[in-house]
Amino acid sequence: MHDISASLATDKELETSIIHKRYLRHPEKWITIRRGAATNTSDLAHLTSINNAHSVIILQNQEDFESRTIRTVLAIDSTLAKDSQNAMPNKQLALPVVTFVEHHALATRLDARLSLIATRADQNRRYLNYIPLSPDDIRHGIETQVSRHRGLSAVYQDLLNFGGQELYLVNGKTIGGTFGEFLSRSEHATPLCLMNGSYVDFWPNWDQPISNMQVVVLAENQTHAQRNVIAHSTFQINGARGNGRHLNIVAENYLFVGWNRSSLRLAHSLEEILPNNSQLNIILRSSDATPEISTFSGLPIQIFDSHAPDPLDDAEFLNTIDHVVVFADENATAGESDAMVLVDLVACRHHVNQINDLQRRFTVVAELRTRSSRYIAGVRLADDLLVNDSLMASTAVQLAFTPELEPIFMALLSIDDPVELVTRHINKLDLNLVGMTWQDLIVKVAQETGEIALGFRRVVNDEPEVLLNPIRTTILQSQDEVVLLSQRNQG
Repeated sequence: MHDISASLATDKELETSIIHKRYLRHPEKWITIRRGAATNTSDLAHLTSINNAHSVIILQNQEDFESRTIRTVLAIDSTLAKDSQNAMPNKQLALPVVTFVEHHALATRLDARLSLIATRADQNRRYLNYIPLSPDDIRHGIETQVSRHRGLSAVYQDLLNFGGQELYLVNGKTIGGTFGEFLSRSEHATPLCLMNGSYVDFWPNWDQPISNMQVVVLAENQTHAQRNVIAHSTFQINGARGNGRHLNIVAENYLFVGWNRSSLRLAHSLEEILPNNSQLNIILRSSDATPEISTFSGLPIQIFDSHAPDPLDDAEFLNTIDHVVVFADENATAGESDAMVLVDLVACRHHVNQINDLQRRFTVVAELRTRSSRYIAGVRLADDLLVNDSLMASTAVQLAFTPELEPIFMALLSIDDPVELVTRHINKLDLNLVGMTWQDLIVKVAQETGEIALGFRRVVNDEPEVLLNPIRTTILQSQDEVVLLSQRNQG
Protein backbone atom coordinates (compact mmCIF):
# COMPACT_ATOMS: atom_id res chain seq x y z
CA MET A 1 0.00 0.00 0.00
CA HIS A 2 2.90 2.32 0.78
CA ASP A 3 4.55 1.63 -2.60
CA ILE A 4 1.31 2.19 -4.51
CA SER A 5 0.61 5.54 -2.87
CA ALA A 6 4.26 6.59 -3.29
CA SER A 7 4.22 5.76 -6.98
CA LEU A 8 1.18 7.97 -7.56
CA ALA A 9 2.87 10.87 -5.78
CA THR A 10 6.25 10.54 -7.49
CA ASP A 11 5.91 12.97 -10.37
CA LYS A 12 5.66 16.32 -8.60
CA GLU A 13 5.66 18.26 -11.86
CA LEU A 14 2.35 16.85 -13.04
CA GLU A 15 -0.61 19.20 -12.86
CA THR A 16 -2.98 17.89 -10.21
CA SER A 17 -6.10 19.30 -8.67
CA ILE A 18 -6.25 20.37 -5.05
CA ILE A 19 -8.41 17.37 -4.15
CA HIS A 20 -5.98 15.04 -5.96
CA LYS A 21 -3.03 16.41 -3.98
CA ARG A 22 -4.99 16.01 -0.74
CA TYR A 23 -5.69 12.35 -1.48
CA LEU A 24 -2.05 11.75 -2.35
CA ARG A 25 -1.10 13.02 1.09
CA HIS A 26 -3.77 10.89 2.78
CA PRO A 27 -3.92 7.47 1.08
CA GLU A 28 -6.02 6.15 3.96
CA LYS A 29 -8.91 8.22 2.57
CA TRP A 30 -9.07 6.30 -0.69
CA ILE A 31 -7.48 2.89 -0.08
CA THR A 32 -10.46 0.67 0.65
CA ILE A 33 -10.36 -2.85 2.05
CA ARG A 34 -13.21 -5.18 1.09
CA ARG A 35 -13.49 -8.76 2.26
CA GLY A 36 -14.48 -11.61 -0.01
CA ALA A 37 -13.26 -14.78 -1.66
CA ALA A 38 -10.64 -14.04 -4.32
CA THR A 39 -11.56 -17.21 -6.21
CA ASN A 40 -15.26 -16.29 -6.31
CA THR A 41 -16.19 -14.66 -9.62
CA SER A 42 -19.22 -12.96 -8.06
CA ASP A 43 -17.08 -11.32 -5.35
CA LEU A 44 -14.53 -10.25 -7.95
CA ALA A 45 -17.21 -8.66 -10.10
CA HIS A 46 -19.26 -6.93 -7.41
CA LEU A 47 -16.82 -6.22 -4.57
CA THR A 48 -13.77 -5.25 -6.61
CA SER A 49 -15.21 -4.18 -10.00
CA ILE A 50 -12.33 -6.15 -11.48
CA ASN A 51 -13.17 -5.16 -15.04
CA ASN A 52 -12.44 -1.52 -14.17
CA ALA A 53 -9.18 -2.25 -12.36
CA HIS A 54 -5.91 -0.70 -13.51
CA SER A 55 -3.91 -3.69 -12.30
CA VAL A 56 -4.00 -6.62 -9.85
CA ILE A 57 -1.43 -7.85 -7.34
CA ILE A 58 -2.16 -11.22 -5.75
CA LEU A 59 -0.44 -11.63 -2.39
CA GLN A 60 0.29 -15.03 -0.92
CA ASN A 61 0.94 -16.02 2.68
CA GLN A 62 3.64 -18.58 3.28
CA GLU A 63 0.97 -21.00 4.50
CA ASP A 64 -1.11 -20.68 1.31
CA PHE A 65 -0.97 -23.33 -1.34
CA GLU A 66 0.23 -22.11 -4.73
CA SER A 67 -2.90 -23.57 -6.28
CA ARG A 68 -4.93 -20.83 -4.57
CA THR A 69 -2.97 -18.19 -6.50
CA ILE A 70 -3.47 -20.03 -9.79
CA ARG A 71 -7.20 -20.41 -9.10
CA THR A 72 -7.46 -16.69 -8.37
CA VAL A 73 -5.83 -15.85 -11.71
CA LEU A 74 -8.27 -18.13 -13.52
CA ALA A 75 -11.21 -16.64 -11.60
CA ILE A 76 -10.18 -13.14 -12.69
CA ASP A 77 -9.96 -14.26 -16.32
CA SER A 78 -13.40 -15.88 -16.07
CA THR A 79 -14.88 -12.73 -14.55
CA LEU A 80 -13.48 -10.57 -17.34
CA ALA A 81 -14.89 -12.92 -19.96
CA LYS A 82 -18.38 -12.76 -18.37
CA ASP A 83 -18.29 -8.97 -18.26
CA SER A 84 -17.11 -8.49 -21.84
CA GLN A 85 -20.27 -6.72 -22.92
CA ASN A 86 -19.67 -3.96 -20.33
CA ALA A 87 -16.06 -3.28 -21.36
CA MET A 88 -15.54 0.32 -22.40
CA PRO A 89 -13.84 0.95 -25.78
CA ASN A 90 -11.27 3.38 -24.34
CA LYS A 91 -10.26 1.14 -21.43
CA GLN A 92 -6.77 -0.30 -21.13
CA LEU A 93 -7.39 -3.70 -22.73
CA ALA A 94 -4.71 -5.80 -21.04
CA LEU A 95 -5.09 -6.17 -17.27
CA PRO A 96 -1.70 -6.71 -15.56
CA VAL A 97 -1.96 -9.44 -12.91
CA VAL A 98 1.17 -9.86 -10.77
CA THR A 99 1.59 -12.91 -8.53
CA PHE A 100 4.29 -14.46 -6.37
CA VAL A 101 4.94 -18.16 -7.01
CA GLU A 102 7.53 -20.47 -5.53
CA HIS A 103 7.42 -23.15 -8.23
CA HIS A 104 7.65 -21.38 -11.54
CA ALA A 105 6.87 -24.24 -13.93
CA LEU A 106 3.10 -24.28 -13.45
CA ALA A 107 2.84 -20.47 -13.52
CA THR A 108 4.99 -20.29 -16.66
CA ARG A 109 2.74 -22.82 -18.40
CA LEU A 110 -0.34 -20.82 -17.41
CA ASP A 111 1.33 -17.60 -18.58
CA ALA A 112 1.97 -19.10 -22.04
CA ARG A 113 -1.61 -20.29 -22.37
CA LEU A 114 -3.14 -17.02 -21.21
CA SER A 115 -0.92 -15.17 -23.71
CA LEU A 116 -2.21 -17.41 -26.49
CA ILE A 117 -5.80 -16.72 -25.42
CA ALA A 118 -5.13 -12.97 -25.33
CA THR A 119 -3.88 -12.91 -28.92
CA ARG A 120 -7.12 -14.51 -30.08
CA ALA A 121 -9.44 -12.74 -27.67
CA ASP A 122 -12.49 -10.75 -28.65
CA GLN A 123 -11.30 -7.14 -28.84
CA ASN A 124 -14.31 -6.07 -26.76
CA ARG A 125 -13.16 -8.04 -23.73
CA ARG A 126 -10.29 -7.40 -21.38
CA TYR A 127 -7.66 -10.12 -21.17
CA LEU A 128 -4.86 -10.90 -18.75
CA ASN A 129 -1.25 -9.86 -18.92
CA TYR A 130 -0.09 -12.44 -16.40
CA ILE A 131 3.21 -11.65 -14.64
CA PRO A 132 4.30 -14.47 -12.29
CA LEU A 133 7.23 -13.47 -10.09
CA SER A 134 9.37 -16.08 -8.37
CA PRO A 135 10.83 -14.65 -5.13
CA ASP A 136 13.48 -17.40 -5.16
CA ASP A 137 14.56 -16.58 -8.73
CA ILE A 138 14.71 -12.84 -8.06
CA ARG A 139 16.55 -13.39 -4.81
CA HIS A 140 18.96 -15.76 -6.53
CA GLY A 141 19.80 -13.31 -9.31
CA ILE A 142 20.38 -10.43 -6.92
CA GLU A 143 22.42 -12.58 -4.52
CA THR A 144 24.82 -13.50 -7.30
CA GLN A 145 25.47 -9.86 -8.17
CA VAL A 146 25.56 -8.26 -4.71
CA SER A 147 27.99 -10.90 -3.45
CA ARG A 148 30.54 -9.66 -5.99
CA HIS A 149 29.90 -5.90 -6.19
CA ARG A 150 29.46 -3.47 -3.29
CA GLY A 151 26.34 -1.34 -3.23
CA LEU A 152 24.25 -3.18 -5.82
CA SER A 153 21.38 -3.97 -3.45
CA ALA A 154 20.90 -0.21 -3.00
CA VAL A 155 20.94 0.16 -6.78
CA TYR A 156 18.25 -2.51 -7.24
CA GLN A 157 16.16 -0.94 -4.49
CA ASP A 158 16.42 2.50 -6.12
CA LEU A 159 15.43 1.11 -9.52
CA LEU A 160 12.39 -0.62 -8.10
CA ASN A 161 11.03 1.74 -5.47
CA PHE A 162 9.55 5.19 -6.09
CA GLY A 163 11.83 7.33 -3.95
CA GLY A 164 14.75 7.95 -6.32
CA GLN A 165 15.44 6.96 -9.91
CA GLU A 166 13.19 4.54 -11.79
CA LEU A 167 12.90 3.03 -15.25
CA TYR A 168 10.49 4.62 -17.72
CA LEU A 169 9.49 4.07 -21.35
CA VAL A 170 9.89 6.99 -23.76
CA ASN A 171 8.69 7.13 -27.36
CA GLY A 172 11.79 7.58 -29.52
CA LYS A 173 9.89 9.89 -31.86
CA THR A 174 9.79 12.57 -29.16
CA ILE A 175 13.60 12.45 -28.89
CA GLY A 176 14.88 11.64 -32.38
CA GLY A 177 18.49 11.05 -33.36
CA THR A 178 20.53 8.03 -32.32
CA PHE A 179 20.95 6.05 -29.12
CA GLY A 180 24.46 7.45 -28.63
CA GLU A 181 23.25 11.02 -29.12
CA PHE A 182 20.57 10.53 -26.48
CA LEU A 183 23.14 9.22 -24.00
CA SER A 184 25.64 12.01 -24.63
CA ARG A 185 23.21 14.94 -24.75
CA SER A 186 20.47 14.19 -22.21
CA GLU A 187 20.56 16.26 -19.03
CA HIS A 188 17.90 14.47 -16.97
CA ALA A 189 17.74 10.85 -18.16
CA THR A 190 20.07 7.96 -18.97
CA PRO A 191 19.00 5.54 -21.74
CA LEU A 192 19.60 1.84 -21.05
CA CYS A 193 18.22 -0.09 -24.01
CA LEU A 194 15.59 -0.11 -26.78
CA MET A 195 12.28 -1.92 -27.22
CA ASN A 196 10.21 -2.62 -30.32
CA GLY A 197 7.04 -4.44 -29.34
CA SER A 198 8.12 -7.54 -27.42
CA TYR A 199 11.69 -7.40 -28.79
CA VAL A 200 14.35 -5.88 -26.52
CA ASP A 201 17.74 -4.73 -27.80
CA PHE A 202 19.81 -4.76 -24.62
CA TRP A 203 22.98 -3.58 -26.38
CA PRO A 204 22.05 -1.24 -29.29
CA ASN A 205 24.73 0.35 -31.43
CA TRP A 206 25.53 3.99 -30.69
CA ASP A 207 24.41 4.83 -34.25
CA GLN A 208 21.05 3.04 -33.87
CA PRO A 209 18.18 5.45 -34.75
CA ILE A 210 15.56 5.55 -32.01
CA SER A 211 12.66 7.27 -33.78
CA ASN A 212 10.81 3.97 -34.37
CA MET A 213 11.62 2.47 -30.96
CA GLN A 214 10.68 2.75 -27.31
CA VAL A 215 13.62 3.86 -25.17
CA VAL A 216 14.04 2.49 -21.63
CA VAL A 217 15.49 5.32 -19.57
CA LEU A 218 16.59 5.90 -15.98
CA ALA A 219 15.04 9.12 -14.63
CA GLU A 220 13.59 10.71 -11.51
CA ASN A 221 10.07 10.87 -12.93
CA GLN A 222 8.09 10.62 -16.16
CA THR A 223 8.50 14.33 -16.89
CA HIS A 224 12.30 14.12 -16.73
CA ALA A 225 12.22 10.92 -18.76
CA GLN A 226 10.28 12.57 -21.58
CA ARG A 227 12.08 15.91 -21.51
CA ASN A 228 13.94 16.54 -24.76
CA VAL A 229 17.72 16.34 -24.79
CA ILE A 230 19.72 19.57 -24.86
CA ALA A 231 20.05 21.15 -28.28
CA HIS A 232 23.82 21.42 -28.44
CA SER A 233 26.67 19.48 -26.88
CA THR A 234 30.39 19.17 -27.49
CA PHE A 235 30.29 15.57 -26.24
CA GLN A 236 29.66 12.86 -28.83
CA ILE A 237 29.09 9.12 -28.49
CA ASN A 238 28.99 7.50 -31.90
CA GLY A 239 30.53 4.78 -34.03
CA ALA A 240 30.77 1.08 -33.23
CA ARG A 241 29.91 0.07 -29.69
CA GLY A 242 32.31 -1.99 -27.59
CA ASN A 243 31.38 -5.39 -26.17
CA GLY A 244 31.73 -4.47 -22.52
CA ARG A 245 34.58 -4.80 -20.09
CA HIS A 246 36.76 -7.91 -20.33
CA LEU A 247 36.17 -10.41 -17.57
CA ASN A 248 38.50 -10.46 -14.62
CA ILE A 249 40.67 -13.54 -15.08
CA VAL A 250 41.94 -13.47 -11.49
CA ALA A 251 40.36 -16.19 -9.36
CA GLU A 252 38.19 -15.02 -6.46
CA ASN A 253 38.02 -16.50 -2.98
CA TYR A 254 34.57 -16.83 -1.36
CA LEU A 255 33.53 -17.55 2.21
CA PHE A 256 30.03 -18.83 3.01
CA VAL A 257 29.13 -18.60 6.70
CA GLY A 258 26.29 -21.10 7.14
CA TRP A 259 24.65 -23.37 4.59
CA ASN A 260 21.00 -23.38 3.55
CA ARG A 261 18.86 -23.83 0.42
CA SER A 262 20.01 -20.62 -1.22
CA SER A 263 23.68 -21.45 -0.55
CA LEU A 264 23.69 -24.30 -3.06
CA ARG A 265 22.00 -22.21 -5.79
CA LEU A 266 24.41 -19.35 -5.22
CA ALA A 267 27.41 -21.69 -5.40
CA HIS A 268 26.20 -23.11 -8.73
CA SER A 269 25.54 -19.68 -10.27
CA LEU A 270 28.87 -18.28 -9.11
CA GLU A 271 30.64 -21.22 -10.75
CA GLU A 272 29.12 -20.14 -14.08
CA ILE A 273 30.47 -16.59 -13.98
CA LEU A 274 33.68 -16.76 -11.91
CA PRO A 275 37.14 -17.46 -13.34
CA ASN A 276 38.48 -21.01 -13.06
CA ASN A 277 40.18 -22.00 -9.81
CA SER A 278 38.10 -19.61 -7.73
CA GLN A 279 37.78 -21.05 -4.25
CA LEU A 280 34.86 -21.59 -1.87
CA ASN A 281 35.28 -21.85 1.89
CA ILE A 282 32.34 -22.81 4.12
CA ILE A 283 31.96 -22.38 7.88
CA LEU A 284 29.22 -24.76 9.02
CA ARG A 285 27.06 -24.01 12.03
CA SER A 286 26.18 -26.91 14.31
CA SER A 287 22.67 -27.16 12.82
CA ASP A 288 23.80 -27.06 9.18
CA ALA A 289 23.64 -30.12 6.96
CA THR A 290 26.71 -31.24 5.03
CA PRO A 291 26.91 -29.41 1.67
CA GLU A 292 25.74 -31.41 -1.33
CA ILE A 293 28.84 -30.48 -3.33
CA SER A 294 32.52 -31.14 -2.68
CA THR A 295 34.21 -29.10 -5.43
CA PHE A 296 33.88 -25.52 -6.66
CA SER A 297 35.35 -24.11 -9.87
CA GLY A 298 37.63 -27.15 -10.19
CA LEU A 299 38.99 -27.04 -6.62
CA PRO A 300 37.97 -28.89 -3.42
CA ILE A 301 35.72 -26.91 -1.09
CA GLN A 302 37.33 -26.01 2.22
CA ILE A 303 34.89 -26.76 5.06
CA PHE A 304 35.32 -25.49 8.65
CA ASP A 305 33.08 -25.80 11.68
CA SER A 306 32.23 -22.90 13.97
CA HIS A 307 33.81 -24.42 17.06
CA ALA A 308 36.86 -22.73 18.59
CA PRO A 309 39.08 -21.55 17.12
CA ASP A 310 36.54 -19.74 14.91
CA PRO A 311 38.09 -18.87 11.50
CA LEU A 312 36.25 -15.53 11.58
CA ASP A 313 38.46 -14.46 14.49
CA ASP A 314 41.62 -15.15 12.46
CA ALA A 315 42.70 -12.02 10.58
CA GLU A 316 45.16 -14.05 8.50
CA PHE A 317 42.33 -16.30 7.31
CA LEU A 318 40.03 -13.41 6.41
CA ASN A 319 42.89 -11.68 4.61
CA THR A 320 42.78 -14.43 1.97
CA ILE A 321 39.04 -13.91 1.35
CA ASP A 322 37.54 -11.63 -1.33
CA HIS A 323 33.82 -11.98 -0.58
CA VAL A 324 31.83 -13.10 2.48
CA VAL A 325 28.18 -14.19 2.46
CA VAL A 326 26.57 -14.81 5.85
CA PHE A 327 23.47 -16.96 5.42
CA ALA A 328 20.40 -17.24 7.62
CA ASP A 329 19.90 -20.36 9.71
CA GLU A 330 16.63 -21.91 8.50
CA ASN A 331 16.65 -24.41 11.38
CA ALA A 332 16.40 -21.65 14.00
CA THR A 333 13.73 -19.06 14.73
CA ALA A 334 13.99 -15.78 12.84
CA GLY A 335 15.26 -13.98 15.93
CA GLU A 336 17.85 -16.63 16.76
CA SER A 337 19.03 -16.77 13.15
CA ASP A 338 19.45 -13.00 12.92
CA ALA A 339 21.33 -12.90 16.22
CA MET A 340 23.86 -15.43 14.88
CA VAL A 341 24.23 -13.50 11.61
CA LEU A 342 24.81 -10.19 13.42
CA VAL A 343 27.49 -11.73 15.66
CA ASP A 344 29.31 -13.09 12.61
CA LEU A 345 29.04 -9.72 10.87
CA VAL A 346 30.84 -8.05 13.76
CA ALA A 347 33.96 -10.14 13.07
CA CYS A 348 33.81 -9.48 9.32
CA ARG A 349 33.29 -5.74 9.74
CA HIS A 350 36.20 -5.52 12.17
CA HIS A 351 38.41 -7.04 9.47
CA VAL A 352 37.08 -4.65 6.82
CA ASN A 353 37.92 -1.68 9.03
CA GLN A 354 41.58 -2.77 9.06
CA ILE A 355 41.87 -2.71 5.25
CA ASN A 356 43.64 0.43 4.05
CA ASP A 357 43.45 -0.35 0.35
CA LEU A 358 40.24 1.35 -0.85
CA GLN A 359 40.42 -0.51 -4.16
CA ARG A 360 40.39 -3.96 -2.62
CA ARG A 361 37.17 -5.81 -3.51
CA PHE A 362 36.25 -7.23 -0.10
CA THR A 363 32.46 -7.45 0.23
CA VAL A 364 30.31 -8.55 3.15
CA VAL A 365 26.74 -9.62 2.39
CA ALA A 366 24.19 -10.72 4.99
CA GLU A 367 20.95 -12.68 4.82
CA LEU A 368 18.50 -11.50 7.50
CA ARG A 369 14.94 -12.51 8.23
CA THR A 370 13.41 -9.64 10.23
CA ARG A 371 13.15 -5.94 9.44
CA SER A 372 14.47 -4.84 12.84
CA SER A 373 17.65 -6.86 12.28
CA ARG A 374 18.12 -5.28 8.87
CA TYR A 375 17.99 -1.88 10.53
CA ILE A 376 20.61 -2.92 13.10
CA ALA A 377 22.94 -4.32 10.43
CA GLY A 378 22.52 -1.37 8.09
CA VAL A 379 25.68 -0.25 6.34
CA ARG A 380 27.70 -0.40 9.53
CA LEU A 381 28.02 -4.18 9.50
CA ALA A 382 27.20 -5.32 5.97
CA ASP A 383 27.86 -3.83 2.53
CA ASP A 384 24.61 -5.32 1.30
CA LEU A 385 21.60 -7.13 2.66
CA LEU A 386 20.10 -9.88 0.55
CA VAL A 387 16.76 -9.20 -1.08
CA ASN A 388 13.92 -8.50 1.39
CA ASP A 389 10.15 -8.20 1.41
CA SER A 390 10.13 -4.51 0.49
CA LEU A 391 12.10 -5.25 -2.67
CA MET A 392 9.50 -7.83 -3.69
CA ALA A 393 6.70 -5.35 -3.03
CA SER A 394 8.43 -2.69 -5.11
CA THR A 395 8.95 -5.13 -7.99
CA ALA A 396 5.27 -6.07 -7.99
CA VAL A 397 4.10 -2.44 -7.98
CA GLN A 398 6.53 -1.40 -10.73
CA LEU A 399 5.30 -4.16 -13.01
CA ALA A 400 1.67 -3.52 -12.10
CA PHE A 401 2.07 0.10 -13.21
CA THR A 402 4.31 -0.57 -16.23
CA PRO A 403 4.04 -4.25 -17.25
CA GLU A 404 5.96 -3.52 -20.48
CA LEU A 405 9.14 -3.30 -18.39
CA GLU A 406 8.92 -6.95 -17.29
CA PRO A 407 11.70 -8.21 -19.65
CA ILE A 408 13.99 -5.36 -18.54
CA PHE A 409 13.62 -6.07 -14.83
CA MET A 410 13.93 -9.81 -15.35
CA ALA A 411 17.16 -9.32 -17.33
CA LEU A 412 18.65 -7.12 -14.60
CA LEU A 413 17.62 -9.62 -11.90
CA SER A 414 18.85 -12.75 -13.70
CA ILE A 415 22.23 -14.34 -14.40
CA ASP A 416 20.92 -15.84 -17.65
CA ASP A 417 20.52 -12.61 -19.65
CA PRO A 418 23.28 -10.76 -21.52
CA VAL A 419 23.39 -7.58 -19.42
CA GLU A 420 24.36 -7.10 -15.80
CA LEU A 421 24.99 -4.36 -13.26
CA VAL A 422 28.54 -4.12 -11.91
CA THR A 423 30.56 -1.70 -9.81
CA ARG A 424 34.12 -0.62 -10.56
CA HIS A 425 36.40 1.62 -8.52
CA ILE A 426 37.05 4.81 -10.46
CA ASN A 427 40.79 4.17 -10.47
CA LYS A 428 40.13 0.83 -12.16
CA LEU A 429 38.48 2.74 -15.00
CA ASP A 430 40.92 5.58 -15.54
CA LEU A 431 43.17 7.47 -13.12
CA ASN A 432 42.58 10.65 -15.13
CA LEU A 433 38.85 10.71 -14.36
CA VAL A 434 39.28 11.98 -10.79
CA GLY A 435 38.42 15.67 -10.73
CA MET A 436 36.50 15.47 -14.00
CA THR A 437 32.71 15.59 -14.38
CA TRP A 438 30.12 12.82 -14.54
CA GLN A 439 29.52 13.80 -18.16
CA ASP A 440 33.22 13.17 -18.91
CA LEU A 441 32.96 9.71 -17.36
CA ILE A 442 29.80 8.77 -19.28
CA VAL A 443 31.40 9.63 -22.62
CA LYS A 444 34.80 8.10 -21.87
CA VAL A 445 33.38 4.79 -20.58
CA ALA A 446 30.92 4.53 -23.49
CA GLN A 447 33.64 5.13 -26.07
CA GLU A 448 36.13 2.79 -24.39
CA THR A 449 34.02 -0.28 -23.52
CA GLY A 450 30.46 0.38 -24.67
CA GLU A 451 29.20 0.36 -21.07
CA ILE A 452 26.69 2.85 -19.70
CA ALA A 453 27.50 4.58 -16.41
CA LEU A 454 24.38 4.75 -14.21
CA GLY A 455 25.69 6.25 -10.96
CA PHE A 456 28.26 5.86 -8.22
CA ARG A 457 28.76 4.76 -4.62
CA ARG A 458 30.46 7.30 -2.36
CA VAL A 459 31.10 7.55 1.40
CA VAL A 460 29.49 10.69 2.83
CA ASN A 461 29.89 11.45 6.55
CA ASP A 462 31.20 7.91 7.09
CA GLU A 463 28.08 6.44 5.48
CA PRO A 464 28.21 4.86 1.98
CA GLU A 465 25.54 6.23 -0.35
CA VAL A 466 24.54 5.22 -3.86
CA LEU A 467 23.51 8.03 -6.24
CA LEU A 468 21.96 7.05 -9.56
CA ASN A 469 21.68 9.38 -12.55
CA PRO A 470 23.66 12.20 -10.89
CA ILE A 471 23.78 15.74 -12.25
CA ARG A 472 26.18 15.69 -15.17
CA THR A 473 28.36 18.46 -13.73
CA THR A 474 29.07 16.38 -10.57
CA ILE A 475 32.82 16.24 -9.87
CA LEU A 476 34.29 12.74 -9.49
CA GLN A 477 36.29 11.80 -6.39
CA SER A 478 39.08 9.28 -5.87
CA GLN A 479 36.92 7.07 -3.59
CA ASP A 480 33.99 6.68 -6.00
CA GLU A 481 32.82 3.25 -7.13
CA VAL A 482 30.98 3.55 -10.44
CA VAL A 483 27.80 1.57 -11.23
CA LEU A 484 27.87 0.31 -14.84
CA LEU A 485 25.46 -1.45 -17.18
CA SER A 486 27.77 -4.03 -18.74
CA GLN A 487 27.64 -7.28 -20.68
CA ARG A 488 28.39 -10.71 -19.25
CA ASN A 489 30.66 -13.43 -20.61
CA GLN A 490 32.93 -11.29 -22.71
CA GLY A 491 36.34 -12.78 -23.42
